[in-house]
Amino acid sequence: MESGEALRRIFWRYRWLLAALVLIPCVLVGAYRESRTPTFAAKADIQAQTSAPDASTQVLGILSRVTAVATSPQVVESAIKKAGVDRNAVQVAQHQITTGSLNSSAVVVITVTDKDRSVAIKLCQALASEVTAQLNQLGSQTSQQITELTKQQSQLETRRDNLLKALSTAGLSSTDASAQADLAELNAVETQLANNLTAQQQARANGFQGAAVISLPQVAIGNSRHALVDAALAAILGLIVGLLIVAIREAIHPTLPDPAAGARELNVLHLGTVELSNAGPELDEGFLARLQLASDRRSVNTLVLTGPIARPELTALASKLDDRLRGSRSMAKSAEASLPPGFAIAVPFASQSNGKQTARRANGRSTKPPFEGQELRATAFSNVVPHLVLPEPALVLVLPEFAPKSALEKVSELAMATGWPLLGIVGIHRKPERPLFPAFKEGATQADPQRQHQHQRQPIGSSKS
Repeated sequence: MESGEALRRIFWRYRWLLAALVLIPCVLVGAYRESRTPTFAAKADIQAQTSAPDASTQVLGILSRVTAVATSPQVVESAIKKAGVDRNAVQVAQHQITTGSLNSSAVVVITVTDKDRSVAIKLCQALASEVTAQLNQLGSQTSQQITELTKQQSQLETRRDNLLKALSTAGLSSTDASAQADLAELNAVETQLANNLTAQQQARANGFQGAAVISLPQVAIGNSRHALVDAALAAILGLIVGLLIVAIREAIHPTLPDPAAGARELNVLHLGTVELSNAGPELDEGFLARLQLASDRRSVNTLVLTGPIARPELTALASKLDDRLRGSRSMAKSAEASLPPGFAIAVPFASQSNGKQTARRANGRSTKPPFEGQELRATAFSNVVPHLVLPEPALVLVLPEFAPKSALEKVSELAMATGWPLLGIVGIHRKPERPLFPAFKEGATQADPQRQHQHQRQPIGSSKS
């Protein structure tokens, strides 16, 4: 299948469905985002520690520590009371506070969003002060622990020295089993305290000492509601869903992009297209000429119309086609009678080919002549009477736009069952019920009816100049 046919089957046939699935989510999401109350963001910069981090992992550690403190409900509640605003601490901590590192430094940016600009500024200022106080308090707790560990280590050292002096005064040896056990226990406890002291000193060196506020917000900037971005994403999602629906539908019930594609697939003639309107089918002379030429070439006297359209429409088309074929034959006879001697009509109509002459192919071989005295007729397959012999019948498949592909298989099976050849395919195009400019067309029709009549195509072989 060509790319143009695929685009016609998918995009053009389902254009209204795809347009609806694109526009409706886009409009709904855009309207929803625009209807939301705008929020304002206030930012404060704080220094989490005095020493600069040595690696990116330390930057992440500092940011995690500050985030944990800033989003703590207790800290947020204290900041709300200090700012003098009425807000839910849990809601603010979960949805209105964000943090971010400033490059690879120990500076952290705290952002507070709120519907009220002044509330966002006050709450951000109070929260920055509370976070730095909590960080310094964590550092002071570490210093207290280090002081206590140092004091315990000094006490153990004094106790060990007193024990050794008591052993020396009593004349006992330090190699005594009980004394040796006590000394070993004291040494083990002293070693443990030394390790704890070293760990606390290292944590203090890498910890959050010297936290301070660098800058407090004075203004709050309005946040974007992202209406255009979200609307565009909704439109893309709707298009993807629409294409998925169309692809599944086409996979289950495949269709033809146009009647010409069905003619190419069956390797038969595409005889033309018939316009259908409320007044009935409209047949032009070019279509009738092609139909008559194809019928004469295949020695066909009866055209049996069938196809996946409504039975009344098919019957009306067959009746109109039969009437026009009769009219064209009478016009051809009058045109032939008015020609000068030695001239013949240019187009072989069915009335001429159904005479005593035998039709011949281009290679010189004669074909089976049609019935004597029979003229080219047209009828619908639903009007065919069983057990009635039709003179040289042939099937004509009538296909509307985007006809089901199964119609080709059905007409092939019908041709095999009846033994009738398939002459070709006729396309059906339904005109819109209301014209785009009815007043203009009505005025043009009333103003110059004779000019429109002059521009109509004259029948082939007519002598009218």
